[in-house]
Amino acid sequence: MESKMLKGIKRLKRIAFLIVAIVVAVTIAATIPSPSLKVPIAVILFLMLSCIRYTTVEEGTTKLIMRLGGVVKVFIQWTGYKLDKKGNVVPVGYELDENYNLVPMGEKIPEKPKRPWYGGLRIWIGTPFDKVHEYNLRYHSVEEVEGKRIPVFHEIRTDCVMLRPDRYWRKTIQVETKDGQFPDVEWQIGMRSENPEKTIFKSPHNWVENGLNELEPSSRSFARTKDLKPFLDLKRTQIWDEMKNDHAVTLLREEWGIKIDENEIAIFAVTPSKAYQEALAARSKAQMEAEAMKKRAEVEASGRAAEIMGTVIEAVVRATGLSKKKVKEEFQENPEAFYKKHKAIADNTMTKLSMEERAYLRIETPGAEGALGDFLRLIGAWQRIPGGKPPEEKRLQKGEERKKIREKKQKWIEDMTSEEYERYMEEMYFEEEETAKEEEAPKK
Repeated sequence: MESKMLKGIKRLKRIAFLIVAIVVAVTIAATIPSPSLKVPIAVILFLMLSCIRYTTVEEGTTKLIMRLGGVVKVFIQWTGYKLDKKGNVVPVGYELDENYNLVPMGEKIPEKPKRPWYGGLRIWIGTPFDKVHEYNLRYHSVEEVEGKRIPVFHEIRTDCVMLRPDRYWRKTIQVETKDGQFPDVEWQIGMRSENPEKTIFKSPHNWVENGLNELEPSSRSFARTKDLKPFLDLKRTQIWDEMKNDHAVTLLREEWGIKIDENEIAIFAVTPSKAYQEALAARSKAQMEAEAMKKRAEVEASGRAAEIMGTVIEAVVRATGLSKKKVKEEFQENPEAFYKKHKAIADNTMTKLSMEERAYLRIETPGAEGALGDFLRLIGAWQRIPGGKPPEEKRLQKGEERKKIREKKQKWIEDMTSEEYERYMEEMYFEEEETAKEEEAPKK
């Protein structure tokens, strides 16, 4: 709203102008030789001077001159633009047709825009009743404060109408989307007055605020055609393609003289409902935990795979009498051929490991890469699960017991000669075959 100080300044200007008019009238009248004519001439001059009115119009704006409640003049100050016959603001050399398209008038358009030497000063001969129209205006603009773009509320009293484009902020509460979500949506809309008389006298008071109010039903209808996730990523051009022919956009321009600029309906921010945010946070947390578990499993599997592979290589070394270096080179050169050549030793070793651990679980090796992974995938060590997983405490206790058994058996195997080890492996192999036959017999 206009402050008392501004009102006082305007009154002082009027008083100063009247004083100047009186001084000029009296000075001129004093030069008249006939004393009887001095007073009448002074009064006439004062009245004439008091009818000279003036105002200043800032660049990119317009002012409406009122006389006894009606518009008598419209002053525009916007370089390169003018008012056409219908009162629309158009570029020099053009006018708007019935469909609101710019049509050239055949005028010669100057290469450089003409700028009046008097700038925004406007002088006219009027009456003491002439005045510049003033009105109240409320709106939110988007401004950058401390590095953040935030909406800022304005409530002013002004005597000019904005012609150049400006962007205004509007918040719509609980907009329903196609997938049943209810976010709060903040819009940023660029609009301006295209016909000042319509904007001030045909639209409701506070034309910016009411223009944005008129757009709200259309923005809600638009949101109902979109799921929330793609709605968040909509660009200006995508929104404009669907809303440019909307009833509200057309009404604002044709009836109220307010133009929504092309591609100037944009989403400033979207705040999903609390339930949706919590669901997103929970899903994100679950995904991170799953990823962490997967990585831990891969690391553990990689270490377990290396341990198993080392045991198999040690078994081949003992059974063949070859050096460990040579066995490793043979494996790395061709894992598949290595497996086929030493299949009995590898299978018996895997069987022994499974029986020792009493785990009867599939040996997974997602973390094993290269030749090591190829070889372990060839093995594909499947074992049956007889009784499910024991409770965690018992599993930990049995794990310690199994570890001691493994260490004892490993030492016993290491003390064997190559001939004793080969004979041991053959016995294990035939025992496994007999066990398999016994298990198959009942099934048949």
